[in-house]
Amino acid sequence: PPPASAPQSGQLFPEAAPADAVAAAKAAGHTHHGGPAALADSQFDDVDDFDTDLLDALDTMVSDAKNEAAPALPVQAATAGATPESAASGPAAEAGRKYHRLLVIEVKQADLARLDHKWLRVLDEKDNVERFVCLTGDWHSAKVHPGDYINVIGKFDAQNECLVESRSGSVIVHPDLLITGTAIGESFTCLRRAVLNLRVKSSGNDNAAVVYGQLLHELFEQALSSNEFGSSALSGRLEQLLAASADRLYAVGLGDEEARTHLLGQLPLLQGWARRFMAFAPKPDGAVNFDSGSSSNAISVSKVLAVEQSIWSPMYGLKGQLDVSAEVKVR
Repeated sequence: PPPASAPQSGQLFPEAAPADAVAAAKAAGHTHHGGPAALADSQFDDVDDFDTDLLDALDTMVSDAKNEAAPALPVQAATAGATPESAASGPAAEAGRKYHRLLVIEVKQADLARLDHKWLRVLDEKDNVERFVCLTGDWHSAKVHPGDYINVIGKFDAQNECLVESRSGSVIVHPDLLITGTAIGESFTCLRRAVLNLRVKSSGNDNAAVVYGQLLHELFEQALSSNEFGSSALSGRLEQLLAASADRLYAVGLGDEEARTHLLGQLPLLQGWARRFMAFAPKPDGAVNFDSGSSSNAISVSKVLAVEQSIWSPMYGLKGQLDVSAEVKVR
């Protein structure tokens, strides 16, 4: 439960949210507000590989289907006792939910003496029930406004209140805007840098070693997906890569012949790895020590399922790329 010195939600929100406040929050749904964090969020809106217009259309379709399937129910205010209307948000339902997708209706500071407590009145549209979220500790500075959608990872008590603090719970703001872990890491020092890196592809910080690494990475993935590690196959793919990467080579002052000579010298490393691990059953020299201990396991890659596979996490609002997904045998 929230600390005794923090006011309970009933003191800050004595009555259920009026219908016009709920309607205004829904209308604001995907609207972004001021501040650098919101600026970064808004810039992710039109990243090529994520279409928020499609998301809006899907949300509308789901909403229409719900309205046709059952009559609208009044929003239920949070109460300590269980009622038929709030049964869907009881302990049994809580146990089966990994997170709660909520619409923020109202945001209030606890009081002047407790500036590190921020309360959110939210609507759980799945159960049509009002809930309350208390942000404290590291989470107090989260930029949350009425109309924002948030995912809350945490437990709600009998009063439909959830405390999110440094030691427990998480809040994800705008979870429908999927961003990469790399972008998040880059945002710690500068929020705008992560956005600019997505929108403006710059090679200003590249050097020969970086470009060589990128080309070998692409060559290795192509060889894996086709399971062709012969010298002629690798050389042919390398020529295609060099022809398609003339701009990258020029940017770091490399000529075709210089790059070709260097990369051809790396092909035996790729072939050696393939001879060791690409097989239907583990080979004696395919031993790998996973835990830095004395024991090791022999492994083999029996089948490559996909390369550069996209993964999404709607719960955390993250997306990424898996370099290789493979079927592996361990002995």
